[in-house]
Amino acid sequence: MKIFKKILLFSIVLYSGTVSANPYIKATKAINLADIKKIIIDLSADKYQGRLAGSESSKKAAQYLDSLLIQSGYAPVRDNFFCPELGRNLSNITVQLKGKDTNSFVVIGAHYDGLGVKKGEIYHGADDNMSGVAAVMTIAKMYKRCGKKPEKTIIFAFWDGEEEDFLGSIHYMSNFYKPERVALYMNFDMVGRANNGDIFPEVSYAWNNNFPYLKTLCSESLNKALPDKNRSLDITYEMRWGDGKGGSDYVAFSKYNIPYIAWMEVEMHPDYHKPTDTSDKISWVKLERVINFSFYITALMSGIII
Repeated sequence: MKIFKKILLFSIVLYSGTVSANPYIKATKAINLADIKKIIIDLSADKYQGRLAGSESSKKAAQYLDSLLIQSGYAPVRDNFFCPELGRNLSNITVQLKGKDTNSFVVIGAHYDGLGVKKGEIYHGADDNMSGVAAVMTIAKMYKRCGKKPEKTIIFAFWDGEEEDFLGSIHYMSNFYKPERVALYMNFDMVGRANNGDIFPEVSYAWNNNFPYLKTLCSESLNKALPDKNRSLDITYEMRWGDGKGGSDYVAFSKYNIPYIAWMEVEMHPDYHKPTDTSDKISWVKLERVINFSFYITALMSGIII
Protein backbone atom coordinates (compact mmCIF):
# COMPACT_ATOMS: atom_id res chain seq x y z
CA MET A 1 0.00 0.00 0.00
CA LYS A 2 2.83 2.41 0.88
CA ILE A 3 4.49 1.70 -2.45
CA PHE A 4 1.19 2.33 -4.26
CA LYS A 5 0.73 5.64 -2.44
CA LYS A 6 4.26 6.71 -3.36
CA ILE A 7 3.67 5.82 -7.01
CA LEU A 8 0.33 7.70 -6.98
CA LEU A 9 1.90 10.74 -5.37
CA PHE A 10 4.76 10.70 -7.89
CA SER A 11 2.26 10.46 -10.77
CA ILE A 12 0.28 13.42 -9.45
CA VAL A 13 3.42 15.53 -9.04
CA LEU A 14 4.62 14.53 -12.52
CA TYR A 15 1.23 15.36 -14.06
CA SER A 16 1.07 18.68 -12.26
CA GLY A 17 4.54 19.56 -13.46
CA THR A 18 3.65 18.65 -17.03
CA VAL A 19 0.50 20.79 -16.94
CA SER A 20 2.28 23.75 -15.38
CA ALA A 21 5.03 23.49 -18.01
CA ASN A 22 2.54 23.47 -20.89
CA PRO A 23 2.85 26.91 -22.54
CA TYR A 24 -0.78 26.94 -23.65
CA ILE A 25 -2.12 26.09 -20.18
CA LYS A 26 0.16 28.71 -18.65
CA ALA A 27 -1.02 31.29 -21.18
CA THR A 28 -4.71 30.73 -20.41
CA LYS A 29 -4.05 31.82 -16.84
CA ALA A 30 -3.59 35.35 -18.21
CA ILE A 31 -7.24 35.52 -19.31
CA ASN A 32 -8.69 37.79 -16.65
CA LEU A 33 -12.35 38.56 -17.24
CA ALA A 34 -12.29 41.54 -14.88
CA ASP A 35 -9.47 43.12 -16.91
CA ILE A 36 -11.28 42.42 -20.18
CA LYS A 37 -14.46 44.04 -18.88
CA LYS A 38 -12.56 47.07 -17.63
CA ILE A 39 -10.95 47.74 -21.03
CA ILE A 40 -14.27 47.63 -22.87
CA ILE A 41 -16.28 49.52 -20.25
CA ASP A 42 -13.62 52.21 -19.84
CA LEU A 43 -12.89 52.88 -23.51
CA SER A 44 -16.54 52.84 -24.61
CA ALA A 45 -17.54 55.26 -21.85
CA ASP A 46 -18.61 58.87 -22.46
CA LYS A 47 -15.16 60.08 -21.42
CA TYR A 48 -13.66 58.93 -24.72
CA GLN A 49 -16.39 60.46 -26.89
CA GLY A 50 -16.50 57.60 -29.38
CA ARG A 51 -12.75 57.81 -30.23
CA LEU A 52 -13.06 59.47 -33.63
CA ALA A 53 -9.85 58.86 -35.59
CA GLY A 54 -7.27 61.56 -34.91
CA SER A 55 -9.44 63.36 -32.32
CA GLU A 56 -8.39 64.42 -28.84
CA SER A 57 -10.52 61.64 -27.36
CA SER A 58 -8.81 59.13 -29.62
CA LYS A 59 -5.43 60.39 -28.40
CA LYS A 60 -6.56 59.82 -24.81
CA ALA A 61 -7.66 56.30 -25.72
CA ALA A 62 -4.22 55.67 -27.26
CA GLN A 63 -2.57 56.82 -24.04
CA TYR A 64 -4.78 54.42 -22.12
CA LEU A 65 -3.66 51.55 -24.35
CA ASP A 66 -0.02 52.60 -23.99
CA SER A 67 -0.32 52.36 -20.22
CA LEU A 68 -1.83 48.86 -20.36
CA LEU A 69 0.91 47.63 -22.68
CA ILE A 70 3.61 49.03 -20.41
CA GLN A 71 1.99 47.32 -17.42
CA SER A 72 2.16 44.05 -19.37
CA GLY A 73 5.89 44.45 -19.97
CA TYR A 74 5.84 45.84 -23.52
CA ALA A 75 7.37 48.99 -24.98
CA PRO A 76 4.70 50.58 -27.21
CA VAL A 77 5.78 52.28 -30.42
CA ARG A 78 3.68 54.97 -32.07
CA ASP A 79 3.31 54.97 -35.82
CA ASN A 80 2.15 58.58 -36.24
CA PHE A 81 1.26 60.00 -39.63
CA PHE A 82 -0.65 62.90 -41.10
CA CYS A 83 -3.76 61.98 -43.05
CA PRO A 84 -4.54 64.58 -45.74
CA GLU A 85 -7.99 63.06 -46.32
CA LEU A 86 -8.97 63.91 -42.75
CA GLY A 87 -6.61 66.79 -42.13
CA ARG A 88 -5.55 65.16 -38.86
CA ASN A 89 -2.73 63.11 -37.43
CA LEU A 90 -3.48 59.44 -36.84
CA SER A 91 -1.60 57.05 -34.60
CA ASN A 92 -1.18 53.29 -34.75
CA ILE A 93 0.21 51.57 -31.66
CA THR A 94 2.42 48.50 -31.99
CA VAL A 95 4.53 46.31 -29.74
CA GLN A 96 6.81 43.39 -30.54
CA LEU A 97 7.60 40.13 -28.83
CA LYS A 98 10.82 38.96 -30.44
CA GLY A 99 10.91 35.37 -31.57
CA LYS A 100 13.83 33.14 -32.49
CA ASP A 101 13.38 34.35 -36.06
CA THR A 102 13.32 38.15 -36.13
CA ASN A 103 12.64 38.22 -39.88
CA SER A 104 9.36 36.30 -39.84
CA PHE A 105 6.23 37.80 -38.28
CA VAL A 106 2.79 37.01 -36.99
CA VAL A 107 0.73 40.21 -36.70
CA ILE A 108 -2.33 40.34 -34.44
CA GLY A 109 -4.44 43.49 -34.66
CA ALA A 110 -7.66 45.37 -33.96
CA HIS A 111 -8.75 48.95 -34.55
CA TYR A 112 -9.35 51.24 -31.59
CA ASP A 113 -10.91 54.20 -33.39
CA GLY A 114 -14.65 54.73 -33.55
CA LEU A 115 -17.29 57.00 -35.03
CA GLY A 116 -17.08 59.77 -32.45
CA VAL A 117 -20.08 62.02 -31.78
CA LYS A 118 -22.85 62.67 -34.30
CA LYS A 119 -25.72 65.10 -33.73
CA GLY A 120 -24.86 65.22 -30.05
CA GLU A 121 -24.91 61.44 -29.56
CA ILE A 122 -21.85 59.41 -28.63
CA TYR A 123 -21.21 56.33 -30.72
CA HIS A 124 -19.70 54.21 -27.94
CA GLY A 125 -18.42 51.35 -30.10
CA ALA A 126 -18.21 48.76 -27.34
CA ASP A 127 -18.41 45.82 -29.73
CA ASP A 128 -17.02 47.88 -32.62
CA ASN A 129 -14.32 47.66 -31.65
CA MET A 130 -13.38 47.62 -28.01
CA SER A 131 -14.16 43.91 -28.02
CA GLY A 132 -11.38 43.42 -30.58
CA VAL A 133 -9.02 45.68 -28.66
CA ALA A 134 -9.60 43.69 -25.46
CA ALA A 135 -8.94 40.46 -27.36
CA VAL A 136 -5.58 41.63 -28.75
CA MET A 137 -4.52 43.11 -25.40
CA THR A 138 -5.33 39.83 -23.63
CA ILE A 139 -3.50 37.72 -26.21
CA ALA A 140 -0.46 39.97 -25.76
CA LYS A 141 -0.59 39.18 -22.03
CA MET A 142 -0.96 35.48 -22.79
CA TYR A 143 2.24 35.46 -24.83
CA LYS A 144 4.09 37.05 -21.93
CA ARG A 145 2.63 34.49 -19.54
CA CYS A 146 3.26 31.34 -21.59
CA GLY A 147 6.95 31.23 -20.71
CA LYS A 148 8.18 30.13 -24.13
CA LYS A 149 9.88 32.17 -26.83
CA PRO A 150 7.97 31.92 -30.11
CA GLU A 151 9.66 30.77 -33.29
CA LYS A 152 8.38 33.86 -35.11
CA THR A 153 8.31 37.46 -33.92
CA ILE A 154 4.85 38.57 -32.81
CA ILE A 155 3.58 42.09 -33.51
CA PHE A 156 0.50 43.29 -31.64
CA ALA A 157 -1.15 46.24 -33.36
CA PHE A 158 -3.91 48.69 -32.47
CA TRP A 159 -4.98 50.49 -35.62
CA ASP A 160 -6.28 54.01 -36.00
CA GLY A 161 -8.54 55.09 -38.85
CA GLU A 162 -10.26 51.79 -39.62
CA GLU A 163 -13.61 53.55 -39.75
CA GLU A 164 -12.09 55.83 -42.42
CA ASP A 165 -11.34 53.05 -44.91
CA PHE A 166 -8.58 51.32 -42.97
CA LEU A 167 -6.17 54.24 -43.10
CA GLY A 168 -3.99 53.12 -40.19
CA SER A 169 -3.36 49.53 -41.22
CA ILE A 170 -2.90 50.48 -44.88
CA HIS A 171 -0.32 53.10 -43.90
CA TYR A 172 1.48 50.57 -41.72
CA MET A 173 1.70 47.88 -44.37
CA SER A 174 2.65 50.31 -47.14
CA ASN A 175 5.73 51.09 -45.05
CA PHE A 176 6.43 47.54 -43.87
CA TYR A 177 9.82 46.26 -45.03
CA LYS A 178 9.20 43.17 -47.14
CA PRO A 179 5.51 42.35 -46.45
CA GLU A 180 6.16 38.77 -47.58
CA ARG A 181 7.85 38.22 -44.22
CA VAL A 182 4.44 38.32 -42.53
CA ALA A 183 3.46 34.66 -42.13
CA LEU A 184 0.00 35.41 -40.74
CA TYR A 185 -2.26 38.33 -39.89
CA MET A 186 -5.10 37.83 -37.41
CA ASN A 187 -7.77 40.52 -37.17
CA PHE A 188 -10.43 41.12 -34.53
CA ASP A 189 -13.37 43.35 -35.38
CA MET A 190 -16.67 43.01 -33.51
CA VAL A 191 -16.25 39.77 -31.57
CA GLY A 192 -18.24 40.60 -28.44
CA ARG A 193 -21.89 39.99 -29.22
CA ALA A 194 -23.64 36.62 -29.05
CA ASN A 195 -26.63 37.06 -31.29
CA ASN A 196 -27.71 33.46 -30.65
CA GLY A 197 -27.07 33.47 -26.89
CA ASP A 198 -24.25 32.50 -24.53
CA ILE A 199 -24.77 28.73 -24.48
CA PHE A 200 -23.15 28.08 -27.87
CA PRO A 201 -22.20 31.53 -29.18
CA GLU A 202 -21.58 31.98 -32.88
CA VAL A 203 -18.57 33.67 -34.43
CA SER A 204 -17.40 34.13 -38.00
CA TYR A 205 -13.97 32.88 -39.07
CA ALA A 206 -12.90 34.37 -42.40
CA TRP A 207 -9.70 33.49 -44.23
CA ASN A 208 -7.75 34.26 -47.37
CA ASN A 209 -8.97 31.79 -50.01
CA ASN A 210 -5.45 31.41 -51.38
CA PHE A 211 -4.49 29.57 -48.21
CA PRO A 212 -7.06 26.78 -47.66
CA TYR A 213 -4.98 25.30 -44.82
CA LEU A 214 -6.24 28.15 -42.63
CA LYS A 215 -9.73 26.63 -42.57
CA THR A 216 -8.30 23.22 -41.76
CA LEU A 217 -6.21 24.78 -39.01
CA CYS A 218 -9.35 26.14 -37.37
CA SER A 219 -11.53 23.06 -37.77
CA GLU A 220 -8.85 20.71 -36.44
CA SER A 221 -7.93 22.95 -33.50
CA LEU A 222 -11.32 23.81 -32.04
CA ASN A 223 -11.76 20.65 -29.98
CA LYS A 224 -8.18 20.86 -28.76
CA ALA A 225 -8.46 24.44 -27.54
CA LEU A 226 -12.07 24.12 -26.33
CA PRO A 227 -12.55 20.40 -25.63
CA ASP A 228 -15.76 20.83 -23.64
CA LYS A 229 -18.55 20.95 -26.23
CA ASN A 230 -20.74 22.75 -23.70
CA ARG A 231 -18.16 25.54 -23.50
CA SER A 232 -17.27 25.93 -27.16
CA LEU A 233 -18.11 28.12 -30.18
CA ASP A 234 -20.43 27.80 -33.15
CA ILE A 235 -18.09 28.74 -35.99
CA THR A 236 -19.28 29.99 -39.35
CA TYR A 237 -16.58 29.66 -42.02
CA GLU A 238 -16.40 32.49 -44.54
CA MET A 239 -13.95 32.30 -47.43
CA ARG A 240 -12.71 35.72 -48.49
CA TRP A 241 -10.60 36.68 -51.48
CA GLY A 242 -6.96 37.64 -51.24
CA ASP A 243 -7.52 40.66 -53.44
CA GLY A 244 -7.16 43.63 -51.11
CA LYS A 245 -10.90 44.08 -50.68
CA GLY A 246 -13.10 43.64 -47.64
CA GLY A 247 -14.62 45.27 -44.59
CA SER A 248 -11.87 45.57 -42.00
CA ASP A 249 -8.12 45.91 -41.48
CA TYR A 250 -7.31 42.53 -42.99
CA VAL A 251 -7.67 44.39 -46.31
CA ALA A 252 -4.22 45.96 -45.79
CA PHE A 253 -2.70 42.46 -45.61
CA SER A 254 -4.88 40.88 -48.28
CA LYS A 255 -3.48 43.45 -50.68
CA TYR A 256 -0.11 41.66 -50.40
CA ASN A 257 -1.73 38.20 -50.45
CA ILE A 258 -0.66 37.57 -46.87
CA PRO A 259 -2.44 34.69 -45.10
CA TYR A 260 -5.05 36.21 -42.82
CA ILE A 261 -7.70 35.15 -40.36
CA ALA A 262 -10.47 37.59 -39.51
CA TRP A 263 -12.74 37.11 -36.51
CA MET A 264 -16.06 38.96 -36.68
CA GLU A 265 -19.79 38.75 -36.13
CA VAL A 266 -21.76 36.29 -38.24
CA GLU A 267 -24.44 38.93 -38.79
CA MET A 268 -24.44 42.63 -37.97
CA HIS A 269 -26.44 43.24 -34.80
CA PRO A 270 -29.05 46.04 -34.62
CA ASP A 271 -26.64 48.31 -32.71
CA TYR A 272 -23.95 48.29 -35.40
CA HIS A 273 -22.71 51.86 -36.01
CA LYS A 274 -25.29 53.25 -33.63
CA PRO A 275 -24.99 55.03 -30.24
CA THR A 276 -26.57 51.92 -28.68
CA ASP A 277 -23.44 49.77 -29.18
CA THR A 278 -22.73 49.77 -25.43
CA SER A 279 -20.74 47.58 -23.05
CA ASP A 280 -23.77 46.18 -21.21
CA LYS A 281 -24.61 44.12 -24.32
CA ILE A 282 -21.26 42.35 -24.58
CA SER A 283 -21.21 38.56 -24.20
CA TRP A 284 -18.27 38.00 -21.87
CA VAL A 285 -18.71 34.24 -22.32
CA LYS A 286 -18.24 34.45 -26.08
CA LEU A 287 -15.36 36.91 -25.90
CA GLU A 288 -13.41 34.77 -23.46
CA ARG A 289 -13.78 31.71 -25.70
CA VAL A 290 -12.78 33.61 -28.84
CA ILE A 291 -9.65 34.88 -27.08
CA ASN A 292 -8.76 31.41 -25.85
CA PHE A 293 -9.22 29.75 -29.24
CA SER A 294 -7.57 32.47 -31.30
CA PHE A 295 -4.49 32.39 -29.07
CA TYR A 296 -4.28 28.65 -29.63
CA ILE A 297 -4.24 29.13 -33.41
CA THR A 298 -1.57 31.85 -33.34
CA ALA A 299 0.45 29.75 -30.90
CA LEU A 300 0.48 26.94 -33.46
CA MET A 301 1.57 29.34 -36.19
CA SER A 302 4.25 30.97 -34.04
CA GLY A 303 5.73 27.76 -32.70
CA ILE A 304 4.54 28.06 -29.10
CA ILE A 305 2.55 24.86 -29.51
CA ILE A 306 4.16 22.03 -31.44
